[in-house]
Parts: sequence; structure tokens; C-alpha cells
Amino acid sequence: MKILINSFVFMGTAILSFCYNTYAQRAQTTLPDWALGSFSRPEPTGAILLPDSNAVFTDSVTNKEVHW
Repeated sequence: MKILINSFVFMGTAILSFCYNTYAQRAQTTLPDWALGSFSRPEPTGAILLPDSNAVFTDSVTNKEVHW
């Protein structure tokens, strides 16, 4: 019985998630009158950040040095 209930909960969550994602995508395509629009993403020309084995930063949670 628990498996059946869990299956219904999972399917309901999946359906709601799909419906919300579809709604959010449709909502983003229509801009209000006051919004600036017609922006397009430029073609990628290369990475802005590249891995650097010499780069070190301090983790704010553990306060330990972390390498890239």
C-alpha cells in the first residue's frame, strides 16, 4: 500500500513540476510593455574562466584553503 501511495505522490509531483516548467517558459517569452527586450546571447568565443592549478581560495564554511 505504501508503494502505491508513494507512486501517486511521485507521479503527482512530476506532473506538477512539468506543468510549472511549461508555464514558466511561456511566461518568460512574453515581456511587459515597460521591459527592455530583444536581447540575444552571443555565440561563445571561449571560456572567461579557465582552471588554474595555482589558484587557491579560502572556503568560507571550513576556513580551509581550496585549490581550483
